[in-house]
Amino acid sequence: MNNNIVSAPINAGENAIIGNGNTIIQNFISGLDILLGEYKDQLTNISNLLNEFKPKTALNLLQDIEYRIKDKEIAQKELLSGKIFYLKGLCKSEVETFRKEDSAKDFVKAYNINKNDNTFRDRACIEYLNLQENEKANSLAEEILKVDEFNVAAWYVKCVLSEDLLTTLKLVPKNLRDNADFSNSLVFRIIRMDEFNSFDDLKKYNIEYKVSMGEFKELIFANKLKWIINIDLLINKFFSEFPLRYISGEKLIIENNASMQNALELLDKYVLTLDKTELSDCITPYKFYYHYLKYLIKNDKEDYLALFKNYNNLQEMHWSLTVCLCQVLNHNKKFEDTLKVLDEYLIKGGEDIVEYYIFKAVVLDALEKYKDVEKIFLHYLNLKETLDERTVLNIFYTFFNIQKKYADKNLFEREYNEMMNKTYYFPELKELADLTIKIDFLEEKGEDIKRRLKEINVNSFTLLGCKTLLARNFEGLGLRKDAITCLETFVDKSKITEELRLYIHFLIEQLYDKNDTERRYQELLKLLEFWRKNNDYVDEQLLLVERNLFMDINDLENLIIIDGLLNKFFPENEQYQFFVLLTLDKMGNFEQLKGISETLKTNFENEILGVNISILLLRNKINTPKAFSILFNLAKHKSNTNARRSYFTHSTIFTEYLEKYEEAKIGNWVVYKVDELIDKIKIDKDEGLQGRFLGKKVGDEFIEISKISGNTKNIEIIEIYNDAMKLFRDITEEAYNPINELGFESMKLPENIEDLETFLKNQFGAHGTEQKNYIDESLNEYYNSAKGFIEITKAVFKDDFIDAYNHLTLNLGSKYTTIPSSLTNNYFAEDFGLDFSTLLLFYNLATDFEFKFIHKFKISFQIKLELDRKIQELKVSPVSTLSVNITLDRVEKFMYPDDINEIRIEYLEKVLLWVNNNCIVDKVIEKLELYPKLRENENKFDSDFTKLLVDLMYMSSRLDFRLISSDSFILINNYKSNIYTNILNPEKYLKTYYSEKCDEIFYRQLLKWNYSGIDINFGVLKNEFVDFLAGKDNCYSKAVDNLQFSLHSNPKIIYTCSKFLKEVYLFSSITMENKNRYAFDIIASSFNQMPIKLIKIYEVTIRSEFKLLGNYFDEVLVTFGEVKKLYGLN
Repeated sequence: MNNNIVSAPINAGENAIIGNGNTIIQNFISGLDILLGEYKDQLTNISNLLNEFKPKTALNLLQDIEYRIKDKEIAQKELLSGKIFYLKGLCKSEVETFRKEDSAKDFVKAYNINKNDNTFRDRACIEYLNLQENEKANSLAEEILKVDEFNVAAWYVKCVLSEDLLTTLKLVPKNLRDNADFSNSLVFRIIRMDEFNSFDDLKKYNIEYKVSMGEFKELIFANKLKWIINIDLLINKFFSEFPLRYISGEKLIIENNASMQNALELLDKYVLTLDKTELSDCITPYKFYYHYLKYLIKNDKEDYLALFKNYNNLQEMHWSLTVCLCQVLNHNKKFEDTLKVLDEYLIKGGEDIVEYYIFKAVVLDALEKYKDVEKIFLHYLNLKETLDERTVLNIFYTFFNIQKKYADKNLFEREYNEMMNKTYYFPELKELADLTIKIDFLEEKGEDIKRRLKEINVNSFTLLGCKTLLARNFEGLGLRKDAITCLETFVDKSKITEELRLYIHFLIEQLYDKNDTERRYQELLKLLEFWRKNNDYVDEQLLLVERNLFMDINDLENLIIIDGLLNKFFPENEQYQFFVLLTLDKMGNFEQLKGISETLKTNFENEILGVNISILLLRNKINTPKAFSILFNLAKHKSNTNARRSYFTHSTIFTEYLEKYEEAKIGNWVVYKVDELIDKIKIDKDEGLQGRFLGKKVGDEFIEISKISGNTKNIEIIEIYNDAMKLFRDITEEAYNPINELGFESMKLPENIEDLETFLKNQFGAHGTEQKNYIDESLNEYYNSAKGFIEITKAVFKDDFIDAYNHLTLNLGSKYTTIPSSLTNNYFAEDFGLDFSTLLLFYNLATDFEFKFIHKFKISFQIKLELDRKIQELKVSPVSTLSVNITLDRVEKFMYPDDINEIRIEYLEKVLLWVNNNCIVDKVIEKLELYPKLRENENKFDSDFTKLLVDLMYMSSRLDFRLISSDSFILINNYKSNIYTNILNPEKYLKTYYSEKCDEIFYRQLLKWNYSGIDINFGVLKNEFVDFLAGKDNCYSKAVDNLQFSLHSNPKIIYTCSKFLKEVYLFSSITMENKNRYAFDIIASSFNQMPIKLIKIYEVTIRSEFKLLGNYFDEVLVTFGEVKKLYGLN
């Protein structure tokens, strides 16, 4: 029988069947028609007594009747005697002073007196089982079935005695199999069989426990047995679903367990009905379980005390009750009391069972009383002749795990020898025990051990625990993949079990292991969701893992569910409060954000979390009084440098709380001058010196006489303000300390404005020069394609993609480099994605040139998040109309309009609107194969910049997907990964799908935006040249730069240039000298990194174009030769 099956006497005997016997009381009277009136009245009274649950009184009356008729000759005496014995059996079965054998004998006597009574016969058939008269029970069952093939009692006996229950059940008539009372009576018997482990075992008999709570409206004597059996089964089912924990954690509260709730509902009615009857003393075990289950739900002290009261009132010790009491004691950390209860258990005659020693060992472990554990282990081992699977599991999960905390190798070697000298149920079990000790406790992990472990067949074991132990051993040897494969052979992924949790745990470990290349994140996400939705308790650890995964892919819909659960069940956890606020902020759900902010406290223990929560609320202008209070309470402690820094740097978003006053009142700070000394005082009372300040205004003066010298002192009020302003001033003063820990420093500027530039050069020039050199060098690498857009954004523009793109495309002298069209293809793809720079290009084209895009582009969540973040920052940031670049050489000033923030916000909001209409945020779920590994093993990887980079890398590696990008960094990394077709540069995409829009005007705009590496055709080159000659606005020089072969690798450029050169030489208004100069520029630019083979074709093409142009032929060839000479090709 499973350890979790209740063996306490909460039933009427080991063999009982619902609906057999208790419903015939009234028939006794009607069947005694010629009986004397006095006996009829007495039997009627007895019937009423039983219905009132007074079996003791009824039994006394029955014994009196039995004595009085003993020597009398009365009609129907045998019939009456049989009924008296039957009723005595009923009474004795209810009174705890009688054994089940006592009542069984009376039932059999009744049958022997009157074998023609079918009720007596059916009851005797069952009671023979309780008397261990199995042959008689079986023989009587056979006789009954000959005349009544649907007899409930007979079939029950046949099933109980069957050596092959499954086969016997198939013979049972269907109407009986479908009868819940019959099947539940069988379940009541089955769970007490030695091989029964859990209610899942019922499946092999094609039987299940069913209960309809609507049938239990009122407890009466006739249905009492039905109540008993169902209470028993519900409690056992609960223990099967929630096994007793030897040592409970801090929180012992069971929620949403249907079996427990149903059992408690029945116990409540059962105990309430019988508590004031003669059966009150007989229901002590029911009372015990009633208060035990209530304690599991509420941990209420009243139930705790009632539990002990009922335990002490038990007539005999039962382990299933003792272990429950000890569990509650352990939950209250009364381990010494638990030891006393355990010792008393054996003293008072409790059964000496193996589970007792397991529990006691764990309690000793909790008390760190280790010296007796080995002795208890050996006693436990000696109780077992042969070791079965459960015994082996108990040894490892209890004794050895305890001893591992303190024992040396010698102890395990001694116990190993003891275990190896025992016999086992089958060889594989001994091999498992042997290897487990060697792997986990003797640290033997060689190749031979691995080989032997792999040779064990997991299907050799019956218990899931042994199969799980095999999987754990694989993990212990570093063979996680084998461990997972092992678990997959038996773990039911549709049911909440410890085995499934271990499987999930191994998948998590695998995902976070940088040396493991398995990609099972999809399966893990599904299992975590299943666990969250179906588990009876909140698994904080798995919730956090699931949260991290959803956070990695920015799955806000699921993230808010997880954050809501964490915040609900752990409301005092400041980290979880921040989680839910942050997710709601990302979702833009400000209404719910406001609601949760109302529940926040104003004094945070964790400085960083408090600051982040405060700034988040202040930035969104949500519950600003509380947000300010949080920050103020943190910043007023001088050790909280992060809070003080934030208080100072973010002061512009809570200026309404930095108050100054004209008149002094209680609670104000007053800054005053006495003689030449400036001091401040807080007015907390209306007396003494503080009282003298009350009512005074800024600029007021008054006289105070020194109490020491008696001198008259003139006091002038300089300033009046509140606590918030006082704190701001304190931090400002702290900032003047050059060695402060705030992270910034306040400086006194020179009084003479002419000295300011020199001051700035001296203070910041060296660092500024160093930075300028680094920036110039980085930009030069970018312009020469040694760096990509992502790299230059990181190196120069502080991760700001928008600033980077706008600087490179709008600033004079800058360049925006592209990927040559020749290196990308426009093969068919189902999906297109955009990086940040392409998104900004497409927005500009849609805005300025009315491009209507036919595709919905996929983008990284980080792009939209960055747009939102910058908008929010600008809304709460002070306007800065001046920025400076300071080097040792000069101070360069840049002026911005007063409404610069509004201009930027308007621009970004338009971009965001375009994104919402034209783009789809892609979670990029496949990055989960990488992110957890980075999170576990890398520092500072978790920046928004890195997240965007990872998203783009994964998006660009998909099948049937094209990332539209000009970033050479992504292209090169794809090449390194043998991915050649997934990058499409914007120019090729636009020319493929919107060719009619890609005219000379379009290309002129790209040139104006400093695009470098685009394809320049003849029409563009000619138009820019003509405007150049005419002195109009043009981009001719940029067009010539784009002719460089190194930028586009397009061999067709030789034909464009040859044709254009011919056009130049045919311009009659241009002098020959200028024609040659323009030709030199064209040829020289296009020559850059052109292959020699192509240069030869280039020359042949020019000769062909100019062969009919006379003198121009010679001129252009001379110029071509000069360029060749310049490149060292003569």
